[in-house]
Amino acid sequence: MQGSPPCWKTRPPRGKNGAAISVSHFLRVPRLAKTPKPVSVCHMNNTSHAQQRANMVEGQLRPHKVNNKPLLERFATLPRERFVANEASAYLDQPATLAKGREAFSPMVAARLVQALGVTGADNVLVVAAGTGYTAAVLAPLCTSVIAVEDDADLAKQAETNFIATGIGNVKVVLDNPAHGYQSAAPYSAIIMDAPFAELHGSLISQLAEGGRLAGVRIGTDGIPEATVFTKHGNTLIAEVLFETKGTVHPAFTVSEKFVF
Repeated sequence: MQGSPPCWKTRPPRGKNGAAISVSHFLRVPRLAKTPKPVSVCHMNNTSHAQQRANMVEGQLRPHKVNNKPLLERFATLPRERFVANEASAYLDQPATLAKGREAFSPMVAARLVQALGVTGADNVLVVAAGTGYTAAVLAPLCTSVIAVEDDADLAKQAETNFIATGIGNVKVVLDNPAHGYQSAAPYSAIIMDAPFAELHGSLISQLAEGGRLAGVRIGTDGIPEATVFTKHGNTLIAEVLFETKGTVHPAFTVSEKFVF
């Protein structure tokens, strides 16, 4: 399947193998739930980080259908404050600022996307546009290995520092264009897009194993960001929209080509 783009029920886009692929033409299944509404959680300045994490789990994750016990335990113990620019905003129910205009998903969005992947201890996972490494750190104890691809050298270095500080040894940071993934460790049973995207490159999709899942926030032609999980069957990706959210497209995943159908 190396380099082969997925097929659609509509006519496929013209272009060579590995060309950028507009995900607006993937097969879709109906949205299963309405957009989750944020649950306000009080974060007082003198509240310990451990208590803030507990509040986050009970006030943001559980009410929004995050029910995987190992995942909840991971969110309850991983120090998110290490991974964001403003420690005081680490556990708010909103995206957190990283650097250079980049943001980390809110805890609820990150948790729902990771849960949608359904990872197990045997899985090899690719994190695309990994930023400072929070999502990769969440995944690390839940699977065999994680590849974290990031194109900003400062963020990649910070991610490596964070992994060392939190005792994580099964995540490899790769400094490269996230649009192309990391072929050397493919295929991956799961891929998570750690920043919103408008389109995906065919070479990235080819790295997803048969039956594998890709989760992320897709921004379609209507401009509405949707948390979505894709499942690969043969040359077809079937999309399931989880809920609407918010976000800005990562520069590596903007729409760069116009296709004629």
